[in-house]
Amino acid sequence: MYMMSVKNSSDSSLCILHSLFINLTSEKPQGLAVYSSDKESDQYSFQYSFKDTGYTFEVVPYIGELILPYQKLLFKIRLLPFKNDKAKSVGFEYFYLNDFSYRDFMGQMKKVGSWYYKYNRLRETLSLPAW
Repeated sequence: MYMMSVKNSSDSSLCILHSLFINLTSEKPQGLAVYSSDKESDQYSFQYSFKDTGYTFEVVPYIGELILPYQKLLFKIRLLPFKNDKAKSVGFEYFYLNDFSYRDFMGQMKKVGSWYYKYNRLRETLSLPAW
């Protein structure tokens, strides 16, 4: 299990995109499955949870977790059991919201589809320490 921390050091609200099956405000660790792999490393992603492995979607159905300016989100993740010495990393997409209506934004998110494409999405990849 890994404890993750995302701090929004901006004066804009931050939205972290993730799978419909992930709840970043839950006390329970959120399970991530291998998103891609090569000879040297396994890559995990917030868009691919344990439950996502049982579904095939035409469009990746993201939802987002909002982090207010200068706030921090702490959450736990766990990875599918593995028995290898490969390097591991986790990636996620996010964007900043400037001058937005919370009610309108949450309404858009409830419509599964490509609502997140209208924002300038950024990507971050974090290396995970070996156990």
